[in-house]
Parts: sequence; C-alpha cells; structure tokens
Amino acid sequence: MTNKWISFIKFALVGVVNTLIDFVVYALLTTIGVNYILAQWISYSVGILNSYVMNRKWTFERKEKRQ
Repeated sequence: MTNKWISFIKFALVGVVNTLIDFVVYALLTTIGVNYILAQWISYSVGILNSYVMNRKWTFERKEKRQ
C-alpha cells in the first residue's frame, strides 16, 4: 500500500475518532445540564483540537529530521 493511501486511511480514522469525541462530550455536557448550544460549541472545539493533535502527531508525521 502506498504512503498516500496509508495517510488517507489514518486521516479517515482521525475523523471517525473526532466524531465520536464530539458526540460523547456533547452527551456528557447536556446530561449535566449545560445549555445545548454551549455544549455543541465546546464539543466541536474539543473535536477540532483532537483533530489537530492526532493529525500532526500521527497522520502526517515527518520521517526525516528538520534542519
């Protein structure tokens, strides 16, 4: 399998994980009584942050050292 396909699969998996995180955080926040709009804003932000971290560290990691 080529590196482009591996990166695509990793990117897709990160997207699935982000969606799950978004749903779980939203469900937890609304369960404890947080307003649904604020809960959605927070859960979406957590998903974006997770996406950035996972894609930077795992999906698009560099193999060579920077100079």
